[in-house]
Amino acid sequence: MNTFKKTTLALAVFTLASGAIAQTAPAPAPAPTASPITANITITNDYRYRGISQSNFLPAIQGGFDYAHESGFYIGNWNSSISWLSDQNSGSSAPIEMDFYGGYKKELIGPGFVTDIGVLQYYYPTTNYT
Repeated sequence: MNTFKKTTLALAVFTLASGAIAQTAPAPAPAPTASPITANITITNDYRYRGISQSNFLPAIQGGFDYAHESGFYIGNWNSSISWLSDQNSGSSAPIEMDFYGGYKKELIGPGFVTDIGVLQYYYPTTNYT
């Protein structure tokens, strides 16, 4: 290889390497602020609670909303389609399970030890239940 080609090749490698070194990483984008309201939705092939099918081995749609305040107070609602009541008692219907909950969650005792005091209520709106 002649001297001109070696010099040109060395100069090209140096130029590329120095350009890569001289570049600085872009400033990270600011993190988005967390919303106190969250939501979820699920489609499952069988809604089970404690091993018992709540949807008669059929698909169920589920979803809910939660609100969590920075003070530790939270409240929420979760719902699921069900069919077990109409399967056991003909003529009656409760096509949905509604769970309402709320409480207070905070590190009251010490760091890493979270205390959660809350209530939970299941509700099954029914028709023709005897």
